[in-house]
Amino acid sequence: MQHSIQVLLSMKRHRIALFGVILALMLVAALGTAWQTQASFTPSTKGTSLGLAQTSDGCIDGYVYAVVNGYDIGLGNWTVHAQLRDGTGPVYNALTRGNGYFLFRNLPRGVYKVWVDLPTGWVLYPGTTNPIDNVYATSASCVTVLFKLEQGTNPGGTPEPATRIDGYVYEETCDGIIPYEGALLEVWSSSLPDSLDSLVQSRNSDAAGYFNFHILPSYLADYFHLLLKVPSDMEVISTIAPEGVVVGPDHIRFDFPGIELLSGNQFILREKGLMCETPTPTPTPT
Repeated sequence: MQHSIQVLLSMKRHRIALFGVILALMLVAALGTAWQTQASFTPSTKGTSLGLAQTSDGCIDGYVYAVVNGYDIGLGNWTVHAQLRDGTGPVYNALTRGNGYFLFRNLPRGVYKVWVDLPTGWVLYPGTTNPIDNVYATSASCVTVLFKLEQGTNPGGTPEPATRIDGYVYEETCDGIIPYEGALLEVWSSSLPDSLDSLVQSRNSDAAGYFNFHILPSYLADYFHLLLKVPSDMEVISTIAPEGVVVGPDHIRFDFPGIELLSGNQFILREKGLMCETPTPTPTPT
């Protein structure tokens, strides 16, 4: 009897062990099937570019210069463009400041081409390319590019030297005098002091109120006229021209301009009908 019980117990132990082996084999097979299924799945990468175009913190900056007498002179209010090198995506635009500086911030990360619009009569300085390709804007740190230009009216490039006119536009407010950004100014040439014959250049004042007309061909005409295009809601309350003649609040004339920098010009605007509260004086105690 005791022998029979031992035989039965032994058979149960073998069955349990066999069941455990079978269960382990089934678990291994299931894991193998799951691993094969996962290994065979490849996420689609269509439309991605390794994350470069997913973050908008690329930065490109630089300068647009004119070379005059061996010096680099910043050119303000020139249009610069940037676009991804493969031609996809929008074309980004920027205007140079008074010193020729431009900035593209928060660009989608990627490789860009950058180019500047060349007005008639301007050519690239030797060694400068336009557009500039392979500009890697892949981080918030700006990549700097430079454009050097010269006027092509003579075989040697920019007439050297040249006439330059610059100055500032300000606005008088109730809180004081502040720079006026975006004012449109024009330089005209003429053979008579009271006429306007030809528009030479136009510029806008930058964030500091500064404007410049660099590289005006010397002795182009007997007179240069600097005109401020006054906005309809503004009026000019002061005009200064140390080296010119103030013809009107919005008009400065330079007689027989030659090889010189006509600097120190200034316009101050004020909003029409501006009324500022005058503080009531505190009476002196007696």
